[in-house]
Amino acid sequence: MSASSVSTSAVHYAPRRLGLLRTGLIIATVFALLGVLPSFDMGFDGSAWDAVLITFAVLSAVIAVGAIACLIIGWNGRRGAAIAACVLQVVSIIPSLPAFFLPRHETTAEGPGPLLAVVGIVLTAGVIAVILLGRRRARAGRTTGA
Repeated sequence: MSASSVSTSAVHYAPRRLGLLRTGLIIATVFALLGVLPSFDMGFDGSAWDAVLITFAVLSAVIAVGAIACLIIGWNGRRGAAIAACVLQVVSIIPSLPAFFLPRHETTAEGPGPLLAVVGIVLTAGVIAVILLGRRRARAGRTTGA
């Protein structure tokens, strides 16, 4: 295998990988920003669950800022930013868990709260898969050795 064919194969995978990775990072950032929106609609009634809701609101804001940072840092294909974005997506599932455990009047979900939470979890898993596929394709084009 000549050096020119190695370079050609490495270049062949890079645009596909970057496009998939960038798509995943953009969608992850959009999901993180959408995750902050319910925080603006929270109503506090003095119950014991108010502290939990405040914690989830702060967590959603931190996830959104982290996702924006991962998008900026990972735009050119940095693996650390892709892994951090995946971790943030896993952590972003946590604020959807009250839909399964809290009474319906304590959550702000309209309609079937647990069903919406499941849809959100499945979409988040899809975003994680896109990011990981974009990251993995970079490794397929690399060769070891000189």
